Amino acid sequence: MYNLDNFTKKAVISLKNAVRSAGELGHTYVGTEHIILGFLIEGTNIAGSILKSHRITENRVYEYIKRNTGYGISTILSEDYITPKLRKTLSDAEVISKKSGAYLTGTEYILSEILKNKSCSGYIMLKELCDRIEQIKSDCVNANSSVSAFSYIKLDERQYPSICKYCKDFTL
Repeated sequence: MYNLDNFTKKAVISLKNAVRSAGELGHTYVGTEHIILGFLIEGTNIAGSILKSHRITENRVYEYIKRNTGYGISTILSEDYITPKLRKTLSDAEVISKKSGAYLTGTEYILSEILKNKSCSGYIMLKELCDRIEQIKSDCVNANSSVSAFSYIKLDERQYPSICKYCKDFTL
């Protein structure tokens, strides 16, 4: 099972949606195309918002996957069925988010890593669904810089005991 401790709640929910969707489609793996579908199903994450702003919708992605990958009898999968490419994408997203100062890895970092890999299914799908792939990349970079500057900061409990005790971070 893939360790999801370093991901935001929305990223974890997106991955769980990807696993469930792959199973519903009868696929025996969870790839980068499925995590993109997972972003859109979750609906409130940064990656999903970026994709929706470029008219990439849950329905369009779902139909693309059915048309290009096929579908079969529904099955139950787990994170153990993540492809090596998606595993590397998640790992690379963690590294980049840490380097940029983020405490947790959000969906925007995962999408950025997908957009760097022109050979992965998710990139190929996005390229076919949207002719503005460079603008999506730019939107991810902008999201990464603004999110890492203000979000996911772990406060020192000794220095800010009241804030840590009584506040909730709604950005996760």
